[in-house]
Amino acid sequence: NQKLRITEQLLGEKEESFKAAEKKYLEECKHLEDRISRLSRVIVAHNEAYRGMIANISEHVNSSLCGMESITKNLEDETLSDNIVKMSEDVQILKHCAVGKNIERGKLEEELHILTKQLEEEKEQVTMMRETLSKQIGEKQELLGEISQLKKAVD
Repeated sequence: NQKLRITEQLLGEKEESFKAAEKKYLEECKHLEDRISRLSRVIVAHNEAYRGMIANISEHVNSSLCGMESITKNLEDETLSDNIVKMSEDVQILKHCAVGKNIERGKLEEELHILTKQLEEEKEQVTMMRETLSKQIGEKQELLGEISQLKKAVD
């Protein structure tokens, strides 16, 4: 009879421990899911910014090409040298802009890589926590079975 009480007490303590661990696990899962969601939104925002930069660069390149076509049409014009200087300045501006955009793109790609890595690590943590929870649930089931057998043996 005393063994049964001790076993029931141990079971109660383990159930409390299990409930606390389960609550902590669920809170961590919620936190990780929120973080995954937030990081996913950041990745999407970075991708959109990257696409915007590409569109902007394409627009500048198209503008430069249009300018070059204009120069080609005006080769016989007296102001050819002025046009060449202006286009050269525009090309330099576009070159600096493209370099800046490439640097930004590199930073965004690096940040995207870091965020993707964090997301993968958090997914692995969630998987490990789920495995731990499944293991604890199995142990609880075994304990409940043992208690049931002890009760039957005592009765």
